Amino acid sequence: MKIDFTPVLFPKLKILFSFFMRIFILLFCTTVFGFSPREVLSQNREITISGDRNYSVDEVFDLINQQTEYSFIYRSDLFAGFPKIFLRKGNINANKLLGMVIKKKDFNIILTSNNTIIIREKSQFNRVQEGVSGTVTDDEGLPVPGVTVRIKGTSSGTFTDMDGNYTIAVPNRENVLVFTAMGFESQEITVRDKSVIDITLVTKVDMLDGVTINAGYYSTSERMRTGNISRITSEELSQSPVVNPVAALSGRIPGMLITQNNGNPGSGFDIEIRGRTQIDKLNGASDEPLIIVDNVPIASGGEFLDNIGSAISANSTSGLSPLYNINMADIESIEVLKDADATAIYGSRGANGVVLITTKKGKSGTLKFDANISSGASMAPLPDMLSTKQYVAMRKEALGNDGLDLYELANSSRASDRNQVYDLAQYDTLRDHNLVKQLIGGTAYTHDAQLSLSGGSELIQFRLGGNYHRETNVFPGDFPNTRVSSFVNISTKSRDEKFSGSFSASYTATRNTSPSSDLTASISLPPNYKLYEENGDLAWNEGGYDSDNPLSYIYRKYEAKTRTLNANAFITYTPIKNLILKSSIGYNLITTEDDKIWPSTAFNPLDRTGADGLYYLGNSEFKSWIWEPQVEYTLKLGKGVLNTLIGGSLQSNEQNRYSLTIKGYENDRLIGSLSPVTPDMFMNPSSSFSQYRYGAFFGRVNYAHDNKYIINLSGRRDGSSRFGPDFRFSSFGAIGAAWIISDEHFMQNLTAVSFAKFRGSYGVTGNDKIGNYKFQDVYATQNGFSGPGSYDGEVALIPESLFKPTLHWEKNIKLEFAMDVNFFMDRLRLSAAWYRNNSSDPLVNYPLPLITGYANVVANLEDVLVQNRGWELMLSSTNISNGNFRWTTNFNITIPKNELKKFPGLESSSYSSDFIIGKSLNTVISGHVVGVDPETGLYRMKDYNGNGTYEPAYDKGGGDFRPLLDTDPNFYGGLRNTFSYKGFNLDIFFQFRKKKGFSWLSSYASSLTQPIGYVGKNYPSVVLNRWQNPGDTNPIQKYTTTASFLDLYDLNGGHAPSVFSSMMYTDVSFIRLKNVALSYQFKKKVLNHLGLSSLSVYAQGHNLLTITSYNAGDPETATLRSLPPLRTVVMGIQLSL
Repeated sequence: MKIDFTPVLFPKLKILFSFFMRIFILLFCTTVFGFSPREVLSQNREITISGDRNYSVDEVFDLINQQTEYSFIYRSDLFAGFPKIFLRKGNINANKLLGMVIKKKDFNIILTSNNTIIIREKSQFNRVQEGVSGTVTDDEGLPVPGVTVRIKGTSSGTFTDMDGNYTIAVPNRENVLVFTAMGFESQEITVRDKSVIDITLVTKVDMLDGVTINAGYYSTSERMRTGNISRITSEELSQSPVVNPVAALSGRIPGMLITQNNGNPGSGFDIEIRGRTQIDKLNGASDEPLIIVDNVPIASGGEFLDNIGSAISANSTSGLSPLYNINMADIESIEVLKDADATAIYGSRGANGVVLITTKKGKSGTLKFDANISSGASMAPLPDMLSTKQYVAMRKEALGNDGLDLYELANSSRASDRNQVYDLAQYDTLRDHNLVKQLIGGTAYTHDAQLSLSGGSELIQFRLGGNYHRETNVFPGDFPNTRVSSFVNISTKSRDEKFSGSFSASYTATRNTSPSSDLTASISLPPNYKLYEENGDLAWNEGGYDSDNPLSYIYRKYEAKTRTLNANAFITYTPIKNLILKSSIGYNLITTEDDKIWPSTAFNPLDRTGADGLYYLGNSEFKSWIWEPQVEYTLKLGKGVLNTLIGGSLQSNEQNRYSLTIKGYENDRLIGSLSPVTPDMFMNPSSSFSQYRYGAFFGRVNYAHDNKYIINLSGRRDGSSRFGPDFRFSSFGAIGAAWIISDEHFMQNLTAVSFAKFRGSYGVTGNDKIGNYKFQDVYATQNGFSGPGSYDGEVALIPESLFKPTLHWEKNIKLEFAMDVNFFMDRLRLSAAWYRNNSSDPLVNYPLPLITGYANVVANLEDVLVQNRGWELMLSSTNISNGNFRWTTNFNITIPKNELKKFPGLESSSYSSDFIIGKSLNTVISGHVVGVDPETGLYRMKDYNGNGTYEPAYDKGGGDFRPLLDTDPNFYGGLRNTFSYKGFNLDIFFQFRKKKGFSWLSSYASSLTQPIGYVGKNYPSVVLNRWQNPGDTNPIQKYTTTASFLDLYDLNGGHAPSVFSSMMYTDVSFIRLKNVALSYQFKKKVLNHLGLSSLSVYAQGHNLLTITSYNAGDPETATLRSLPPLRTVVMGIQLSL
């Protein structure tokens, strides 16, 4: 579904703020109205008396009704003749006032669930009270003893017994029963005609102190943290039917922008935390965050594992993601660290944020077995391309516009003429087999099984887990992708609790298969392209015209086998009180074997030589170990607590790679075997080895005074082997502070505010992610067609990098101010943060003149400063929590701004045409297409310099290129609503993004000299809105078949717009229904019958709906050349023994 929402939902920023303020007010009001009082008038409201005089009972009730949310119901003559009371001008407590007017007589007061107070004479209730009984259980179906059950507005009540049972006498069927217990959310239910009321209590999580937040080297709580840390729990992750955990984070973390590269299984994601810092996007220092699993850094999303291009790598623009090897079911939580206070303790590795993944641990108690089995299906959203009828009409109209005759061209003696119409003269113009559906319209199937066993005693706990996952592809052919993983965690402690230790390890084996190239890139072929012969063989060169069949790629199969081992041992020892010695040792190993087979039958017969079988093979190994000893000491000082931590870090990474091509297999069945291979069949052998050493010393000092004033200091001294001896070491640090203002005396009367904290941080982090040996002179062997290049029989060495002894760290100075405010007993929670990150001395691969003998050199751009600043807002609310129904909302939005603040010598540098000081790094500098000329039907380019000639260049004082737009998001975020009723739970999550990006026309950038209407090119159906007659004002130029390169730069019109023009960009904003999850938890009675402790069934959907004005394909990937993210539906069952 596509709806043009841009003019309506995304106007100017001022209107945007107004829109979200309305959302805030709505949620605010919803929360207030959903809040039920605990006593008669629990909010203890003040009633204003306007003057000194006598008031009747009715008048007093009117005052309370007008100034509070309470209303009264009583017999009209109930207080007839009742004496008036004298009230003085001023304020009086509402409860006190209510007691004053009815204290003379004995009344029965009933408070209903909708804040209505029913008042009747006591005599009306002097009848036999009726009994209500039931059982109270928790959200896992277990009985809850000791629950308080009372009649709302009275002191009458009882408690549940050891089996969770209760019995209580109620005087009236309008009474409301209130169920409360430590650690659970309170619930209310009106008795009415029920004699048995069973209640399931929802576990209450103390959002401030009850949740431990992993900050890396230490733990904190929501109340005491000074840094910006966002947390996603396993419960929220489990609502997403995805394999890669990064996919589940998209839209949920403010300040974290995640973009999926393509829809193939195992493919990667681009992760950007608080904006772009790279000047050199392709070859500069990576701005990906540091990713740590159980204290062990792993290869990030930017370090792809494959060696050979395939459909998974989106035609070599991404690759196999190492995060695909992490089983989501083993994850307990994911914390994302963003500001200086949270990241500076990671030093040079924390410049671009830190992602901490914590796996699940065993718990003491009885042995527990969990199983989760699911199956599902996925399909790609298909772009609407021209049908055969529309395509043929387009081609004929193009010929007519150019004054060309189809019959003459088809029967011409010149091949060049015949080639202009082969698709009309040689192809069947009535054939319409929906080429898009044939290539990417299949259904991918998913099967997943999760098993785990956990338990233990007070001294030792364990958890064992296993997973099998299989998914296929939407491409034709058989391309299964499988993953088998295992997990173990063991935790122990001594009886005196001085010693504790834990060990966790996971092993994953994956097998990814795909075509050698993404078939999506072939949907631009004519829709009547012949794919198969009548006998089922692949069709080639229909009508004698030389053309490759895209289905040949499914016979050129790619396969990658990856093995991943991640292990960590963590021990602590407390020799004396408050002193803790710690040590963490971790190991990460990732090996990948990938190959690609090209049988001779997958080649065009016109190009076959009889021995064309090709075999590509590659192998890579990434291994890393890390050791981090630490000492922590805690000391009570007066009203405060001082916590200190010092530690060290030693890390080593090694990476081996090799790849090789073998050409000339005479028998396709032997491809992959080395037995028939001779030396002359080897092509392009390549191998590399690199090693990285890293060492650091770090420390932290935290002081919390009276649990209100908190200061946190952290520092780190880093050393990296990626820099020369004079610049190998650098220091980083930060200061963070927080003030819990809600604990101050002057805030106590603000009863609506349950918690309020101001916090801020400032610090410096760094970045050394430039690759290994970049400061050194490096030479490499030169590869020729059939082996290493040579000179006079000797292997030749060529210079690869230039000695750069001054290469040094990038630095990122971070500043943040934030506030966290909770209202109404934490039912409404607001967090707002303003940040500013200044990144300086960026590491780039600087282009050099070829006369130097080097193509480029890795260097720092001295004094260049890139700034990212913005706002992050999070809003969470418990809208309704009443009886068996609960509704919660979570909303987040990020409003970022990127700017190049300083670049000395920009105009004389190699980047003069790429960047502008004061603009975003993602600014598009290009020519502007002002539209289609109504008279000629051709595109017109804007003549900015006014010289009558279109000059495709950006020069100060000349040229017609201008900064037209930037591709930064204006804002992005997500909205989650969760509804639960009895055993049912519904989770709905929307992701939204407002930005500009590539238009559909950019997918044709490599052939822009071929205009719309050119032979052999199909287009999205949007091209139907084209110019046809003089006076037309349609946005698409007229169809034509002729164009020259010079036409692209003709001021007054051209047959195709320039690749450097505004036509390449459009609005790619979207609102996406990212996840929907519906589940049902069976009741205790069913569980007892089946012998289970829990049982649930569920259905989940992913990428189900996208609302966008983008009119050709997926707005997130914004291309017609790679598979878009898939729509997925999964159903499953989860049980525990």
